[in-house]
Amino acid sequence: MKKVVCFFSFIGIINSQAADFNFHSNKPERSKSISNNTSFWLSEILIINPMDDSRLTIGFGHSISISKINERHWFLPNFGFGYKISNNLALTGKAYGFLTKNENPQVTGGGLQYFIGEKEKEKEKDFVFAIDKSNLRGLKDFRLSCLTIDIQKWKKRGNIILNIGFGSNFFKEVTHGAVIETPKKIEGQTNFFSFSLIKNIYGTVLGGRLKYHPKRYYFSWFIQKNF
Repeated sequence: MKKVVCFFSFIGIINSQAADFNFHSNKPERSKSISNNTSFWLSEILIINPMDDSRLTIGFGHSISISKINERHWFLPNFGFGYKISNNLALTGKAYGFLTKNENPQVTGGGLQYFIGEKEKEKEKDFVFAIDKSNLRGLKDFRLSCLTIDIQKWKKRGNIILNIGFGSNFFKEVTHGAVIETPKKIEGQTNFFSFSLIKNIYGTVLGGRLKYHPKRYYFSWFIQKNF
């Protein structure tokens, strides 16, 4: 299992630069594409299994843009942690940075997840309502904030747990620097469907998630440890 974790970590380190956040003054449409796709990546939330009794969840992974963004696929890191303060409520957070070819983005954020249902006999907590606020700073051309609301329906199939979700991402981008032809502010909303699958292997949770919007979609893989 340690070899698997090390392998994915190595893949992440060598590929986390596969994104270009730079605007171009002579291509204002590029700024809108970058803002929309960046916010869609930031809308990734920590997956917390509502059927698990663990209090603390720590996870990392990567999001991969299946469709090309300005003629390239993006490969971006994710990191998050969550703590259940009660059987029905968890607080989540994220704080990390990484390197691209020319920049050093920093991501911060926090949110909460509410688990709906009762864990009695054959009943399980099978609905999750999540809200998450994320901020992206450290870029040369812009800063971005987004709010994500996500509702998930969970189901257990043997030793595999999956969920189907629907979410909405609201974002606000503010341009700075000397990008003259680019709008000074871009706001938008992206609605999406998601499908997630997780499996516990030797005490470690492995999972994947597909987020779909008609104009953009990401696949994310993640590794988690519960305590």
